[in-house]
Amino acid sequence: MPGVTQSGARVVRVQAAAMALLLVAVAVPWPGCAAPLDAVQTAVRQHDYARAAKLLQGPAAAGNPEAQYQLAALYRAGRGVPRDYDKAFHWLSEAAHQGYVKAEYSLGVMYENGWGTAPDRDRAITWFAKAAAAGHPMAKVRLKQATSVGKSANRSTGGTTTPAPQPSGQALRWAAQSGDADAVQRLLAQGVAVDAAGPYGRTALMEAAREGHSKVVALLLRRGAHADRTDHYGENALLLASDRGHAASVGLLLKAGADINVRDRRGNTPLMLAAADGNAALARRLIRAGADVKLRNRKGWSALRMAGAADHPGLVRLLRAHGARPAAAPAPDRASADTRLRHLRAQGGVGGASAYRGWSTLMIAAWQGQGDLVRSLLAAGAHVHARDEDGYTALSRAAWRGYTAIVQQLLRAGARVDSHTRDGHTPLLWACDGDHPQTAAALLAAGADPNVHLADGTTALMLAVVHQDRDLVARLLRAHANVHAGRRDGADALILAARADDPSIAELLLRHGARPDRADGRRRSALWIAADGGHTAVLRLLLNHGANPNRPGDQGYTPLARAALHGDAGAAALLLAHGAKVDVATGERNTPLMLAADRGSAAVVKTLLAAHAKPDRRNANGNTALLLAVRGGHIDAARLLLNAGADPGIRNNRREQALELAKSSGRQDMVTLLRKHEPHSRRFFGLF
Repeated sequence: MPGVTQSGARVVRVQAAAMALLLVAVAVPWPGCAAPLDAVQTAVRQHDYARAAKLLQGPAAAGNPEAQYQLAALYRAGRGVPRDYDKAFHWLSEAAHQGYVKAEYSLGVMYENGWGTAPDRDRAITWFAKAAAAGHPMAKVRLKQATSVGKSANRSTGGTTTPAPQPSGQALRWAAQSGDADAVQRLLAQGVAVDAAGPYGRTALMEAAREGHSKVVALLLRRGAHADRTDHYGENALLLASDRGHAASVGLLLKAGADINVRDRRGNTPLMLAAADGNAALARRLIRAGADVKLRNRKGWSALRMAGAADHPGLVRLLRAHGARPAAAPAPDRASADTRLRHLRAQGGVGGASAYRGWSTLMIAAWQGQGDLVRSLLAAGAHVHARDEDGYTALSRAAWRGYTAIVQQLLRAGARVDSHTRDGHTPLLWACDGDHPQTAAALLAAGADPNVHLADGTTALMLAVVHQDRDLVARLLRAHANVHAGRRDGADALILAARADDPSIAELLLRHGARPDRADGRRRSALWIAADGGHTAVLRLLLNHGANPNRPGDQGYTPLARAALHGDAGAAALLLAHGAKVDVATGERNTPLMLAADRGSAAVVKTLLAAHAKPDRRNANGNTALLLAVRGGHIDAARLLLNAGADPGIRNNRREQALELAKSSGRQDMVTLLRKHEPHSRRFFGLF
């Protein structure tokens, strides 16, 4: 939605403490998933957030709002997974659109601060209002704050204009975060301190580094910004740039003398952050610059262990080649298997004495991965088909934990391969849900049905796609998994592959007949999702397979409109080359050109104008692309529009004109530009 500018109104309010509260939600159950809840609770109590994240992936992908909300919390906080605001925004959006109140509030926070999306005050207020109406206490507070800021804070498309504030550190941080080098230069020239920090210690250099604006990073460093300064959460510019994978900014900071082995509060170094994200190119750059591959964080994890846990074998090889070695294995427990089992039954494991209530001895042994005891119990005639009150068998338990050898033992003993638990899971679904490809392969080899599904339609194929396991996807397809199956929300495997930005899996699905124009319940096709996420390889693949580039999705946005909204010139050019219509408007009558101009993306504006976009179209508020560019202070976009013949005399529904907006914002450079393109008669008579 246009109207939220990049340089003048991107409000940065670090809400780490508030967002961290989301992690408390892992103790709240979601319907039909009591067993995964137990495991998630256990993982969180043990501070094993990586396992918690893995366990949440399946229910979240299946459309469960509680799981989506919890997974978003982990991505936002960077616990168990690399910090990823885009994924946090995605999962919060999914949960909020299902009416999940806590997600509605958190999505408002994301929109307010521009985390994982363009900052949008109007949408932030909308989501705060929804959550407040449902009784969320913090939403009521934030709604009151957001609506009482006054006209000076309202920079949305339909907002009003007020005189510009005096130059401040906040303005400098806004400009740095949006990548507006001209504004940064101007503010520094006006005397704003280069290291002026916000309420949470964040400086302009940190904001620019986090967003990957290397031109601004270079400018701030030249003007004396301190490369190693940290905010109140122990993060500095190098850590922030490494966490988001911005190699160019990392290089500039290292050249400026930033400490390459700096640690955040959890003890993570830039190399660890790159390893956890699977960013081999950045890791290689850090290693060449002297990063210590042997360091460990406070939990004892090294970069090597992070790369291995995230399943990045190439990065593991790179780290090993530079001297990284795994930690020594703990001494084995020499107690006999049956002694250990009796102890576990007596103690009840982590969950207390009631954790195994109703379980057979065989189930406990299978759950704990004690293959020797499973073998002994089977030989003694243990009932392999026994179920607990939730319908779990020993095979279900072993498949869920990924104990392939035990699964094979149980199958040889006659365990039913497609037995269902009460929530509809079969052993194959549990194996795919837990991302255990070898276990899934063993079950398929034993004749497991690849097309069983949960109540919401989630299949094993979809779970394999979510975990981006191409080999398992291929194995399921060979076993005749239905590529056309859809979930209750309309998403199919191809849509999930587009969301995961996995062109290899998407190509495999298309080869097996996946329909590229199928849309989910919110009218989002795989192409729409690829354009929205900036997934260029998937986008090109879908277009080459005949996907319709003009199919509108959520709120009337076409794929081209989503690319323009995110400032993705490459995706926009690709869509135009495949027949995308350049002037199709959204439900709010915003054309792609307006969206690009409002964002300040000169590259996209140039691409759209070259495709003959009409510069004087108006949206529901009467704004043209030029008015939006001027309001946002985007002089490069404004210049392109004026050179293409945009009319600077058009007034919006508030009777605002481009020159008036430029004057009121104090942008003399914009005023000068507009006067150059002002019609001669108006200049002569002084008519505005």
